[in-house]
Amino acid sequence: MKSKAVANLSDRLAAVVGQQPQVRAAGENRATLEGGKIKLAGKEVSELSDVVILAAVQERTFYANPYTGEGAAPDCYSFDGVAPAPNAADPQHDNCAGCPMNEWGSNGRGKACKERIKMAFAPSGNLDNVAILRAPVTSTANYGTFQKDSAAHGYKVPFQHATTISASRHPKWGNVTQVQYSVGEALPDEVVMAALDRFDSTMSVLTQPYE
Repeated sequence: MKSKAVANLSDRLAAVVGQQPQVRAAGENRATLEGGKIKLAGKEVSELSDVVILAAVQERTFYANPYTGEGAAPDCYSFDGVAPAPNAADPQHDNCAGCPMNEWGSNGRGKACKERIKMAFAPSGNLDNVAILRAPVTSTANYGTFQKDSAAHGYKVPFQHATTISASRHPKWGNVTQVQYSVGEALPDEVVMAALDRFDSTMSVLTQPYE
């Protein structure tokens, strides 16, 4: 017989559905991308299997001057892809869709405002071992496909199932690493509950304002 906490899981999941997808902190464990590989904890791999995506945001960043490193704060940024964050130093427009920095050609043939999916994930067997991955704009459509596939399997949020995150060279832009996501097996209710308990704090880290 299921406990009341597990029985209440569906209601709690429903409360966060609208925030998907919606960690930038000192000492964060970063997964980086290069040459069609994922580098995590000093190792390069083509895929990470049996991980749990705890939360994700569609981040946009604009730098008026060339980017100088991971610690540099953008002039304008957004964590929802809709409007600049309230404390953005120099908002370029009141909404992202109408922003001139979001237009093709605003930076050579590309966009001056860079779009990425930034996510927090962990091995399904150790949700405390969280890593952060920033997937480039060339992979954003892949994340959208993954969300639809997850929903087609009957899941409300990605942390109800295991996920395989894989990397490869982009077929059109070979110097760009693209990221893809595959829906795996359903996770036990206890693991989903543990992921749900971490949701608010994980989102807080993902949306930590740039200083």
